[in-house]
Amino acid sequence: MGCSKDKTDLTFEATPEERIGEKLAEVKSALVSAPYGWIAGMGTNAKGGYGFYIKFGEDDKLTMLSDYSDESATKSVASTYRVKWGSTASLIFDTYNYITLMQDPVPGVAGGVAGKGYQSDIEFNFDRISGDSVIFIGKKYLNSLILIKATELEQKSYLDGSYKNGIAKNKNYFTLNPFTTITIGGQKTEFSFDFISKSVKFTSLQSDDSYLSISNSIYHSIDGIEVLDGVLVNNVYLTSFIWEGNTISAIDRDGKTYEVSSNTTSIVPYLNALGKTFTKVVVQNATTYAGWSSDFVTRRAAIKSALGGWNISGSPLVLGTINFNFDTVNKRLAIVFNLTYGTSSTTLTYNYTYTLTDGKFKFNIIPPAGGNEAAIYVSLAQFLQERINTDTFKMEYFVDTSTGQILSQFNSIEHPNFTFTGKNQ
Repeated sequence: MGCSKDKTDLTFEATPEERIGEKLAEVKSALVSAPYGWIAGMGTNAKGGYGFYIKFGEDDKLTMLSDYSDESATKSVASTYRVKWGSTASLIFDTYNYITLMQDPVPGVAGGVAGKGYQSDIEFNFDRISGDSVIFIGKKYLNSLILIKATELEQKSYLDGSYKNGIAKNKNYFTLNPFTTITIGGQKTEFSFDFISKSVKFTSLQSDDSYLSISNSIYHSIDGIEVLDGVLVNNVYLTSFIWEGNTISAIDRDGKTYEVSSNTTSIVPYLNALGKTFTKVVVQNATTYAGWSSDFVTRRAAIKSALGGWNISGSPLVLGTINFNFDTVNKRLAIVFNLTYGTSSTTLTYNYTYTLTDGKFKFNIIPPAGGNEAAIYVSLAQFLQERINTDTFKMEYFVDTSTGQILSQFNSIEHPNFTFTGKNQ
């Protein structure tokens, strides 16, 4: 009895190659189906979120604007893209544009981390189509790339220079009003934007009198500020902050609005926030900074010079940021000096206990037992031995009036001309 098989039984009624082709065609068709382009938002691991206006063409070419800088908000760049198959359908930005710029591994190009850039992707796996949106997920860093169809009016606003003006409006308002709140279900929640790290932080009082903080990446759109992927605040998913004339409101994913109110100070007292909404104060790697006194600037420069007299394998130590890590439960502090030498990095850590009396801190060093901390300790005298170890300090919020950032400031009681600030983390 002979056997024959005239055709293959296709369980899915199409070959794998046909199914792949259909999916690629679906994604490509979606990208080019927006006649007025796309409003896009992308997350990064190191630098928060970024906004874009993108117009995809049938010829695998695109044009793009971005909130990366004032120039990128008005100067459109043209580049190419591909839709191809990996483990699934993928969108690849394969020539220079503002998205590939953020992946540049050279810090001097876009300000990214050496060898890593912003820790962002240029290849994105297709996730889903939802209404007028197409969502992709970064292939390596797994951050979202969200595309929302633009209207004709939105396209016009992006292309006539209004994007730059809108970004400036966002920054100006929240720089002048750093302490802002919304009320959800009768509960007041404070929020603050950091336009350098491209993030927003929400802080709310809980039923047990504790404070809960949550942060999320943001990006600028033509109408306001978008919260990447949304954020759950008091059981409500907030998605954006949108302008109506000169009034800005928070918007949840159901379209409900929440009035934004400005305040003269934080609803969270500083000593309640320290150790709860943030535990680390990071003194920046700079020659001067908002809230730094001339005495601090001089002393920081002196210890930087002294550290440069030490080397590892012939490479001098270079001072970077200084972290003040607080353990408010056990009243301990670790001061961490972040150093580089050549292409490598290391740290020096000095441990303290502290007392807090009438709102004033007294830091008591635990003498280093040995190692590099003991050897190099003398080189830090102008900062540690002559100020941190001997003075008492008042700590409070400090607003950088040029950026609206809410920082922590250390103020010496004994030496009023010794003050410095750091970022709260």
